[in-house]
Amino acid sequence: MSTIINTVNEFDQLKNEYPYVVADFFATWCYPCKMLSPVLEKVEENTPNVKFVKIDVDKSTDIAIQYKIEAMPSLVFIKNGVTMGLELGFMEESKIKQLINKYFG
Repeated sequence: MSTIINTVNEFDQLKNEYPYVVADFFATWCYPCKMLSPVLEKVEENTPNVKFVKIDVDKSTDIAIQYKIEAMPSLVFIKNGVTMGLELGFMEESKIKQLINKYFG
């Protein structure tokens, strides 16, 4: 299950600890976010070398502002602490795996 991040410090520490991070920026009221959550859980189960985290944009606005999140869901792909890409909207499992290979491969 994805780690929930609440503060900038938590997120910074996690990015330093794991070489590959996928951050799911979501909102509890966002229907596409709710649809994406089980898809991400499935991908997470099959991708042990990638750390998946969830960031609630309404609770962690400082992180959302830092990453210029304007729509949800947004997935941010981070490799060795550097943002490699930002992808918007609901995606199927195959698309997420494709993006992991693109940004982390």
